[in-house]
Amino acid sequence: MEKWQKRTEEELKAAAIIRKTEGDGIYIYRDRLVLKPGDILLIEQNVDFCRDLNTSISRPISQFSHAGIFLEIETPLKKRLPAVLEVYSHGLRFVPVDLYLGRRFSHYTEVHRSVHFEASWAAKLRRFAKQIQKERGLWTYDFYAKEIRDAKEKTANCSSLPSHMFLHLGQKPLESRCEVEPGALELLKALGLNFKKYLTPTDYRRDADLKLVGVVDPLYLESVLAQELVIRNASLDHTLAGIFSTRKWNVSAMPSSYAWRKSLLEGVYSNQSWAWLALNNTTSHPWTKDNFPQAPPAVIAFIQTVGPVVEKAVLSLRREILDEEQWGLTKALTPSTARSKGAERILEELHRGEPFRLSKIENDPSVRGDVAERLIELEAWFPKK
Repeated sequence: MEKWQKRTEEELKAAAIIRKTEGDGIYIYRDRLVLKPGDILLIEQNVDFCRDLNTSISRPISQFSHAGIFLEIETPLKKRLPAVLEVYSHGLRFVPVDLYLGRRFSHYTEVHRSVHFEASWAAKLRRFAKQIQKERGLWTYDFYAKEIRDAKEKTANCSSLPSHMFLHLGQKPLESRCEVEPGALELLKALGLNFKKYLTPTDYRRDADLKLVGVVDPLYLESVLAQELVIRNASLDHTLAGIFSTRKWNVSAMPSSYAWRKSLLEGVYSNQSWAWLALNNTTSHPWTKDNFPQAPPAVIAFIQTVGPVVEKAVLSLRREILDEEQWGLTKALTPSTARSKGAERILEELHRGEPFRLSKIENDPSVRGDVAERLIELEAWFPKK
């Protein structure tokens, strides 16, 4: 945070990214989108596809993998800056608005605002941000889908973070909850999680106390399609959501790396010194007892094992359906990265000049086979019945 705090207001204006208005804590993003303190930014991330392991088990399927809160922070030199408060693996952090909404981080964003918004929220949220800055090292990421009813609680995930904000503002947290896809309950239980309903970013989209006030769409269609085709739709047994919902997890077939990670995490949660040493020996951001995620060891080990497979599948498909002409790329795909039949079929449908229907593509045999092949590593871990 220290680096981007040094950027001057003139630099931000020159970049035509975000500028302050006369309203307290109110900014305009790219001269179009008005952002007010307390706005909830729902995004489909362009990075960290491991988060989609969580959103792929909800009913309805969550259309967003992450959420953040827009507010204004005050630096030690009393300089005020617009920022997005988000949860990440090590707790909480403040992110520059232009980075959070940019193409490198997000390929689609919706901004939702409470119908109870008041001008006084700007000052209240600056105090909230100041308090968080002091306590950042005490916050932990929550995998248990805890219901946040106490403002003193120091655990959150991206979906429950706004609950902390609403409590601070004297408002009620959202009541909406997505259900866990019935077929995925067995997997959750095996991982040590027992909730049947939980708060997801999509709940902020469908709750009556919030309204949609703006959208940021960087025209990253290939990224959206790749994630939809690989991860979403639990009714298709070849997608990640379908695999989780229709197949039984064969934990004995998991690679040795899963068992090692789970053992390491069990050592961490039982406060074994060797485990903490091994854990922090592999990261540039040391963990502490205060900020380590709250989760069953199996959950984190599972995400660390399955996540890279999903990320590889999404990125490879995204690269193949990228429209080189649209983005001004003149270098054709090399033979080693030639498009698959599934990718060719997707591009064919996109260029037909007719209304595009995802259902037509995701049920196409060549596309189904393509996605299944990209997730082939999961076959041994989740064998077909």
